[in-house]
Amino acid sequence: MIGVRNEADAVGKAKTKRQQDLHDFKRARIVAAAEKIFLAHGIEGASLRAIAREAGYTPGALYAYYASKEELYADILRRSLARLETAVRAGAKGRPAKALAGAVRGFWRFYRDNPEELSLSLYVSRGLGPKGLTPKLDRELNEKLQGALDAIRQQLGLLAPRLPAASLERHTRALLSAVMGVLLLAHTGRLKTLGGGGDALVEHHIALTLAALEP
Repeated sequence: MIGVRNEADAVGKAKTKRQQDLHDFKRARIVAAAEKIFLAHGIEGASLRAIAREAGYTPGALYAYYASKEELYADILRRSLARLETAVRAGAKGRPAKALAGAVRGFWRFYRDNPEELSLSLYVSRGLGPKGLTPKLDRELNEKLQGALDAIRQQLGLLAPRLPAASLERHTRALLSAVMGVLLLAHTGRLKTLGGGGDALVEHHIALTLAALEP
């Protein structure tokens, strides 16, 4: 009886794993299709029907995974921001000056090397405004973004521990605004028009920050 029970348990576990693998495969296929549709049409121009058609499923099949296109879009951004935070924190190693530079480079290189994720993170839809997401989802995603920004903010604080909190926040915003400006110039092709290189510009902004804050 014990042998029969163990065999039944093994069969049940194998079946459960197959079901989970199939579930994960379908979800990955839906997400890939959604990214393509969102990039092409923005969140406002996309529809679950178009995403389902791109993925090769019926619209009804998508509801087993996502209740709306907004939830699907938010899930894509949630995953992207988690990868961004990993990249930033991976660069934040060593003494404060080196860690700050590494964290900023992690932020820059992640979006430099993944321009489609930058497009999605900017809510591509008739401009750069956060359109189409509910206030709740928008707040959640902004909090996720803070995870990556905190890694940079922490290194700035270690570099200049006596700096007042308000001044530290201004330096953080100034540095990130500069990097985002370079990203947007590179992303839209304006950087080539200006004859500059993104890597060099980011390094310049890092050097300016270090010069302003290092003892």
